[in-house]
Amino acid sequence: MVAQARTQPDDSGAIVRWREASALDLPDAGDTFDTVICQQGLQFFPDPAAGIREMARVSRDGGRIGVTVWSAADRSPFLHHETQMLARHGSGPQAEYSATADQMGAGSPTEASLTFRSS
Repeated sequence: MVAQARTQPDDSGAIVRWREASALDLPDAGDTFDTVICQQGLQFFPDPAAGIREMARVSRDGGRIGVTVWSAADRSPFLHHETQMLARHGSGPQAEYSATADQMGAGSPTEASLTFRSS
């Protein structure tokens, strides 16, 4: 993904550095970024709470952290409709897909938020 991102033109004038690193051990100094974004990654971290603490570490005071994750199918209308469509029209493992509690991580969004605030 990083190699592909480097090929995309950027006419905005923004300075972008594309790097590969562990989200649990970022190579950046603390208090570095105004905004830290993690899109559809947190649920796959071996330790989501450690990932959130690392995002907070590299964020500047007053900075923002944005995280998106899937939720269980019964709490996510898009995922619910997608799995229903696959069940009707798909076959094989895709038709049987359903997000499990293990895939979503042990904690709820509220617990993750409380973990972040307490660190």
